[in-house]
Amino acid sequence: MGFLFQALTRLAGFGANLFLALCISAGLYVACEMAEDCSSFMKKLLKWYIGGTLAVYSMLYLDGAIYSFPIYLGTSVCILCYVPLLETFPVVDIMSSKVMLAILVTGINHYLWHLNFAHPETAYFASLLDLVGFFIYLVWGIPALFGISLTSSTDCLPGFDNNDMKQQHKQNKPVGVLKSLMDYFLVRKDEALHRVAPGMGKYV
Repeated sequence: MGFLFQALTRLAGFGANLFLALCISAGLYVACEMAEDCSSFMKKLLKWYIGGTLAVYSMLYLDGAIYSFPIYLGTSVCILCYVPLLETFPVVDIMSSKVMLAILVTGINHYLWHLNFAHPETAYFASLLDLVGFFIYLVWGIPALFGISLTSSTDCLPGFDNNDMKQQHKQNKPVGVLKSLMDYFLVRKDEALHRVAPGMGKYV
């Protein structure tokens, strides 16, 4: 097949992936805004989500979709490790042990489910696309919701001042951890654009 056609398809594929990444980023930003305004609802949602996920794991084990009890026990314990984050929700100390534990168990839970679906006894249960959907809703969903909902404890201190977040703190509105990170990169992007082309970016 011709070189030009291959080059165009690769370029189009790169553009499509870039557009998808931008859509996901925009969706996450909107979700962060909604989570900030509905923290009590998000806490209830996370409680139900954790309980529902544990119930689904139990049904999967009884149905034979989880091939061994240690895998079932390990995945269930991983989900329970998110519960301590609800104690002070939505405020959290980023460097606290419960946050570090939540990050660790997210990786462990992913690995355990990978082992389960790679096993000959359970490999036939789902296609690759179905597995991606399973991981999105039953493995990555809970940590993702925590990620967009939690607010760093430093953002809630009375004397906290951050020039990059002036408008938010004028309104005395805590900023979510993920949204703070996204805002930081957006500000740096605008500053870089302004340095390259003074007519571009927010800081004109």
